[in-house]
Parts: sequence; C-alpha cells; structure tokens
Amino acid sequence: MLATIRQSTTTRQTMRGGGAVARMLTLTFAVAALSLLPGTTYAAKTKIIHSFAGDDGRWPSGGLIMGPDGVLYGTTRVGGANDKGTVYSLTPSETGARWKHNVLHDFDGTDGSEPFSDLARGQDGTLYGTTSAGAQANGTVFALMPPTTGSKWKLQTLHVFTGSATDGGIPFAGVVRGPDGSLFGTTIAGGTASQGTAYMLSPPTRGNNWQFRLLTSFVSGTDGGQPFGMLTLDSQGSLFGTTTRGGTVDCDCGTVFMLVPPQTGNHWHKAILHRFVGHPDGSNPYSQLVIDQAGALLGSTYLGGTLDHGTVFRLSPPAPPRAKWSITNLTSFDRANGYGPLFYGPLVVDDGGAIYGTTQNSTASETGGTVFRLTPVNSKRWRQTSLHTFGAMPDGFTPDAAVTRDTQGRLFGTTVLGGTQGLGAVFVVTP
Repeated sequence: MLATIRQSTTTRQTMRGGGAVARMLTLTFAVAALSLLPGTTYAAKTKIIHSFAGDDGRWPSGGLIMGPDGVLYGTTRVGGANDKGTVYSLTPSETGARWKHNVLHDFDGTDGSEPFSDLARGQDGTLYGTTSAGAQANGTVFALMPPTTGSKWKLQTLHVFTGSATDGGIPFAGVVRGPDGSLFGTTIAGGTASQGTAYMLSPPTRGNNWQFRLLTSFVSGTDGGQPFGMLTLDSQGSLFGTTTRGGTVDCDCGTVFMLVPPQTGNHWHKAILHRFVGHPDGSNPYSQLVIDQAGALLGSTYLGGTLDHGTVFRLSPPAPPRAKWSITNLTSFDRANGYGPLFYGPLVVDDGGAIYGTTQNSTASETGGTVFRLTPVNSKRWRQTSLHTFGAMPDGFTPDAAVTRDTQGRLFGTTVLGGTQGLGAVFVVTP
C-alpha cells in the first residue's frame, strides 16, 4: 500500500478556433512523495527566429520537422488568411543568421482547420498532417505537395473524419509514415465507445483515393481512452502509443498500449503494456513514445509522479524472469525546474543518451515553461537541467510542442504564446 496518497483533480482548457469554443478535459490522478535528484539551471543561448503576427498564423501548438536542406516546417492552430490555421516553412539564410517565413497553405475550414500536431515528411518532400476540426467538424488527414516550377504547394485531403463508430474524430496527433507510405494515427473521439481510435491510411493502388482502416477503438476503463499522442512504429511493424484516460478502476490516469499487425486476416491485436496509477509512475501521458537502443519506450506524463507535476519515464520490455513490461521514472518534475510536459510529439534523445523536451510551466515565469535536458548520472539516476526558462515578451511563452534537434545539437521549437506580438514564436536553443 502507498502511504500518504491524496486525490487531485486538474482541469485543462484548450481553446478552439478564435477562442470562442473551449474544450474541457478533466484529469484525475493519485500522488505520493519521494526524494529526487536535484535539478540545475544552465545558461544556454536562446534566440527567437520568428514571431507570429496573426496574418501569418498564430498559436503554433505543433512542433517542427527539419528537411535535409535545413528548412523547418510546422503548423499554426489558427490565424492566416482565414483564421483557420496554416502550414508554414522557415528557411535559413546562407549564414544562418536570419530565417525567412513562408505560408505554404491557409486552411479555410472546408479543407480542415486547427492543426495541432507535428507534420511528417515523405522522401519527395510531401508534408503529411492532420487538422482537428473543419470539413465535417471532426478533422482531416491531409497531404501538402511541394510545387513544381512556378506553382504553389497543393493540398490533398486524404480522409475526412465523421466521428462515427467506424471512423473516429478529432485527431490531435499527427501521422507516422510506414516504409510503404502508409500513414498511422489516432483520434480522441469517435469509435465504438466515443473514446477515440487508432487508424491506418494506405496509399492508393489506383486513382487518388487513400484506403482508411480502423485498427482499434478505445473504450476507456482498463482499455484506455482518448489517445492524444502520435503513434510510434517499430521495425516489426508494431505500433506503440498512449492514452490520456482509462487505466485502472482507482485512477483515470492513462495507459501505454501496443498494436501488433495481423499475420493472417485483418485484425490488429491490442495489448496494454502499462496502466498508470498517478503515484509514483505518473498520470495522463500526451507525448509520442521513443524506442531506445534497448527496445525500451521513453515518454512523459503531464501530471502525477512524486511531486504532482509530471514525469519522464522508461518502459522496459519483459526479460526473464520478469513477464511484464516494467516502468522506471527518470524524473518527476517540480515547480522549481519546470513542470507539466504537454506535447504530442516525441522526446529527443542524443547520441550520448541525454533526453530533451519542454514543460508548459515554471515557477520563475509562472506559465512560461522551460526547455529541459535529462542526463544519465548512472544506471538509476538522472539529472534534470533547465536549458531555458521562458519569460516575458518578446521571449516565447508556453511551449505545447516537443523540440527538434539538428546535426549541430541545436534545439528548435515553438511556443503557443509570446514573441513580439504575443501570438506565438519559433525559437532555437544552443546548449
């Protein structure tokens, strides 16, 4: 039995559209206290490389991806020509001192609106992503194809969600591409119990129509529900992901799940690898999972842990005599060093095993957030370092997305607010 357990309820409000509609998500978790390795603050160099002004987009909730030429691609939740969100690029100058912003596509509602998550990029430069609203009000999956000479980027809607039992609705997560070009993703609504789905889109063999397949419906309870994070694909074709809801009878704290492709037939097998209980393992995971060199899964939880403010965890596969996956907390966030990691993309792991991510909040700037690094001290201890704490304008404010690391070790990311206009920013941190 855990000593000194208390129940807490946190309400997260996500503003939709221009702020007229609010979606409320109530999260419940259990917490107890343990000692932690103290965190440190490190003076990294941080630069704002773009501030959004509204007509070029605002509120960038999604993270960035980088092309082989160093160009960054991302989305804004709203803003742009129709205030329905944008897809944009940032191109570095030859010296890298300046970045040129270009709007690649303005959503108009009929082709989707409010893209929340990261993009994926094909070898031909096509960008793949999702919108959480628009079309039939339940979001879309889209492809944005690069221009030929003298033309513009062209958007193709690959799927329109209906929110039905056989479909799904409201994809906050982006898609991951398989080796054959198939796209895999999640929705937080729809499915047989209206608790979300995992799906697959196969490229057309004839014509232009992509083939949609529902892989599983979540039913909450012990099965889990409302998967916000992106899926992760391993070399065997299995998918790994998280749900923010469900888990155990006592704690609606979320799960980690696995989907195994069928050897025969069409049925994907779902296995629940871990059910969160709040203390000490964390509660309500939003991030995409990362598979490390040992085959373990790395992820984060928004809440729970020993100090109530979220965790970074490792979930290790079974090894004899252990028959189940086992979870290890690498850190529990505290108010002094940032707390509340809330991003749908992945943590970043460098060649030395250090882990990078963001938090939404920090004591120093109340809701400003941080960029953090976790460095292994030994096999059981990790040290958390705050590389940057976001503060007042024109600095960024409140990162909703993970960071992207380039070959020089620089970390690129977005903040939903802040920048010179208070409408969001793109930053680079040089550790």
